[in-house]
Amino acid sequence: MRLNQINWNCELYALASQLTGDSELLLRDYRRHVEGFCRYATRAQRKGGTPNLGPGWQFSYLPQFSPAHPYNLDSAEYANETIHFVLFHAQARRAGAARLSGHAQRVLQAWVERVLCGYWTHAGYLNWDSGFGLKRMHVGKTWGLAHQGLLAIALAPEFHRFEAFAGWAKHFYDAGLATFGRLLDAEGADDFPDGSLFDLAQRGQDSSARNLWAARMAAHAVRAVDWELTGVKADRPPPLYAFDPDSGRLAITTPVYSTVILPRNRRAVDYGGLEPARLLDGRSRVAASLGGNTPASFGLRVRTAAGGELLDTQSGRTEGRDARPRLEVMRYRQGSRQLVTQRARPYPRYPYAGTFDAISARGVIERSGVRVETVHRFREERIALEWRLRARTSRARRWEVAFPSDGGDDARLEVGLRDGSTDVLGGSSRLDLADVAWFAVRSADSGYVLVPRMRGSLEAWVVQPNPRATAPRPGPSLMLGQRRSRRLTSVRFKVDIALLAPDQDPASAAAAFTGG
Repeated sequence: MRLNQINWNCELYALASQLTGDSELLLRDYRRHVEGFCRYATRAQRKGGTPNLGPGWQFSYLPQFSPAHPYNLDSAEYANETIHFVLFHAQARRAGAARLSGHAQRVLQAWVERVLCGYWTHAGYLNWDSGFGLKRMHVGKTWGLAHQGLLAIALAPEFHRFEAFAGWAKHFYDAGLATFGRLLDAEGADDFPDGSLFDLAQRGQDSSARNLWAARMAAHAVRAVDWELTGVKADRPPPLYAFDPDSGRLAITTPVYSTVILPRNRRAVDYGGLEPARLLDGRSRVAASLGGNTPASFGLRVRTAAGGELLDTQSGRTEGRDARPRLEVMRYRQGSRQLVTQRARPYPRYPYAGTFDAISARGVIERSGVRVETVHRFREERIALEWRLRARTSRARRWEVAFPSDGGDDARLEVGLRDGSTDVLGGSSRLDLADVAWFAVRSADSGYVLVPRMRGSLEAWVVQPNPRATAPRPGPSLMLGQRRSRRLTSVRFKVDIALLAPDQDPASAAAAFTGG
């Protein structure tokens, strides 16, 4: 067995039983593997190690190492590959295997729910964070391997807390095949998509990697028929969230967009903080950014008169001596609200995950005499972003908030003025925010409209971020804030944003906002 990845062994036992008629391994070893995995799901097998699953039921890749190891941040890809073993549970039971223990049953039920709500987008693409960083993230063949987790979940109702989980998993499974089909169509008839998605520069993604990815996705289409997944009715999930109490990771997916906040990254990735770390639309096209940090991502920076940085809410520096941001999550659903983090304890019986009407994420970070509170609210079709700043130092003289785009020269920024005219932003020009009705941030493949809720004596301007590992082709970033040097004491700034289709009129999209 490789680490805690028992899926490979369990699948061999199931195939051996099917092909030879000898079910000894499926009856005996399958159950031993599953019970062993669950026994050490919530406690380390060895001193100094980490449980197979983290406190929010996320996956630990290196159980022999400390929970602080970067690889143990999380692993959306290996979690979905490994959970594939639940697909063979019903076969083992039919062959005469004993029931799983109550503990194992509870672990698997919680894990299934966390995987379904926390790792997938409505487009069937992974809501992807990984301790492996770009060694695994946004690699086609890895997505292809992870896709098998959805097949297992859809066909393992014995581990579902709610009956709807089968239909949701089937929707994600079908949507993933459709998303791959769109990527395939974009390449034409002569080639497969690149092994690395979004123009990321990962090593080793040559033609063999592309072939493996394509073969894997084709195999999933065949397996769906072979395993009679067609008998499960797909049901598009409502908006879903998942929260991990140790890293503070908050994952969001709706039919319109997907995003994540990652307050503590254990230095596994080059992004992290209190802002949406990425923003993809409902078809998994990059609307704003894929990672990076301010100004290639959403984020607020406070500066000195000379331009020195005092605080950055999305710096990627979330460990060690740097300020560690704190996140509080409130879920609104069916007229009630629940403070998710009030009793956030490790390994809850039911994950901090599920459906929502609105999710409010309140974060706090303090550094160099400056305190910033973020209050971001996520709904199905729009996001409200708010920042509250207090400065106890006379060095704090400027503040600015970045709103990124993606796609290099193919991205552009548009502005709609209150007099009804429109223009394209660029160069070194500055714009008085009092004159603005809306901004349209158009990335190469998607985009969003932004309506500022505070004007005053503020300005808008444009900067061009430098490329980073998870932002290889940043477009221009819209900057809003106080550009001139002035003593800061307190600031409150808010915007509403909504995803924007390539051919959608931003004025009509902005007019749909009602505030709040």
